[in-house]
Amino acid sequence: MIVIDNTVLSNFARTNHLHLLELFCQSRGLIVRAVKEEFQEGIRRGLFTEIDLSWFQQIDITSPEEIHLTQIFGIDLGKGESECLAIASCRTYELLTDDLDARQIGFREKICVSGSVGVLATLVRRNVIPLHEGNQVLNEFISKGYFSPVDSLDDII
Repeated sequence: MIVIDNTVLSNFARTNHLHLLELFCQSRGLIVRAVKEEFQEGIRRGLFTEIDLSWFQQIDITSPEEIHLTQIFGIDLGKGESECLAIASCRTYELLTDDLDARQIGFREKICVSGSVGVLATLVRRNVIPLHEGNQVLNEFISKGYFSPVDSLDDII
């Protein structure tokens, strides 16, 4: 299963490429309540239009360990990132986030972490989209304010 943070969700939604994230997740995409609320706030603020998120399964913090980790991670992170990390850690799920602090904690916790660039690169490697399309989407992310670690997917494919 793949827990998706609002940073990645927003990149794909803001550029009208949410279908690519859905293709990547292959029915394994999960969002926590806090991420859904953050996303809905983005819609209210006009960052993107109303989008159907019904293909995501909403997942909630349930165990005492998840609650505890959410509180610990919440010292340095927002609620969405904290909940995503806690669930990914406790349930051994993958995590998609572009938040640098969340990624560093994820790596420290031995969580399989990727982000928007990783999703695009994987879709290219799987031959779901051609390289030029992946680069075009990456450029759209960047034009909408995404601080990408790479200018092109060419170097990581």
